[in-house]
Amino acid sequence: LGIDAIVKVESAYVFRGYNVFQSTSQHDQNLALFDQLSWNVPRTDLSFGYSSVLQLTGDNVAHNIQVGLGAEQVAFVDYDWGPADHVTITPEIATVVYPASSQVPLFLEASTEARYLGPVEMSIYAGFFGAIRPGPLTENHFYARPLVEKTFDLTSHVELSAQAGVGVKIFQSDPGAIHANMFDVLAGAGVSYSFNEALYAGAKFAMAWTNLERQKNPVTGQVVIPSFADEYVPVASVVVGGDW
Repeated sequence: LGIDAIVKVESAYVFRGYNVFQSTSQHDQNLALFDQLSWNVPRTDLSFGYSSVLQLTGDNVAHNIQVGLGAEQVAFVDYDWGPADHVTITPEIATVVYPASSQVPLFLEASTEARYLGPVEMSIYAGFFGAIRPGPLTENHFYARPLVEKTFDLTSHVELSAQAGVGVKIFQSDPGAIHANMFDVLAGAGVSYSFNEALYAGAKFAMAWTNLERQKNPVTGQVVIPSFADEYVPVASVVVGGDW
């Protein structure tokens, strides 16, 4: 049928190093529900998909939905092209919308990801993220991220995987300046169990980091420079998925 489905619960929703649903700091653990459904057109390498992210816990759920951070909805189309053995290039067009917000922020992202599927999987993602209707995550930027991943077969049903990647944004408004959330790092490890050829479940733990901007203490007026301890976020997740 060419259908892939994923349902995942994450302890925090991290987008390119930034904890989107945070209340007071990067460390906040507000649960998020992620789901994705995609369909591969038979006898082609073209796919259509839909995904969403919903905040489950935290005292700022209603606020995030109102301003255009919560209840994220994504529609995408991509094409897998294999120019050589073990190499896949996937261009994609995605729209990101927040229909429950009063302002209905709308974004468009055009991207390409090149992947080498060897003993160690390597990929490079590059894309432009731009706003059609403004929202809290409005600033247009080009994003690039190399990623390395290794999978180990522990048994015929159990796999262990580890990954690490580094991302960088170049902002359209001031491409030569250093911005907050310009750099991000992700490292994680997970285990998955395949019930059969179609259905699997897994768990993962990761650490993400991004650079934060200086802030002024509202009481003392002193400028505070964030340290590494302020800029990282731990993320745990469980997932169930399948393909038919």
